[in-house]
Amino acid sequence: MTVTVEPFAQRLEDSSVDWTIATPNNDCEELVAGLRDRLLADLPRTGMLLYRLVEGYGSQHPELAQLLELFSRLSGDVKMHLAHEQAAVLPRLRDGNACDADEAAELLLPLEAEQHVARHLLAEIRARALDYRPPTGACVTHRQVLIALESLERDLNDLFGFEDNILFPKVMQGSHW
Repeated sequence: MTVTVEPFAQRLEDSSVDWTIATPNNDCEELVAGLRDRLLADLPRTGMLLYRLVEGYGSQHPELAQLLELFSRLSGDVKMHLAHEQAAVLPRLRDGNACDADEAAELLLPLEAEQHVARHLLAEIRARALDYRPPTGACVTHRQVLIALESLERDLNDLFGFEDNILFPKVMQGSHW
């Protein structure tokens, strides 16, 4: 089954879904899976494009190598974040296994720290990529990289917004979806 994931803000505005009382039978779990799947598919593609760009133009544009390094760190961190969430947090919500405040903190503090690092890396990537504006004379690959990086930033902000506003509060409340 293919899931189309609209931007998070648009999904929240959909009046047919009350995200605050989401259950396993509605779109909440589907949204998480869709965001995760899209990120896991886009990260390698974006990395390959960026690698090709550095390979072709890195000697003339040393900032591209710095951009690749930042992206590589972000990509690894995001993959670990998604795996941690998938293994530790989502099963608690799915199964309705309530946890006390200490357990909730133990589950969420690492995810919140990972978010903080990812947000910092995203800001550095945006700065190095000149707010995703292609430089004069940028090749097609360079333009594709900038589009992919901006899309990645949007998707991660959607994920983090979902976590901060829905997922983490549900864990803290000891509820399930």
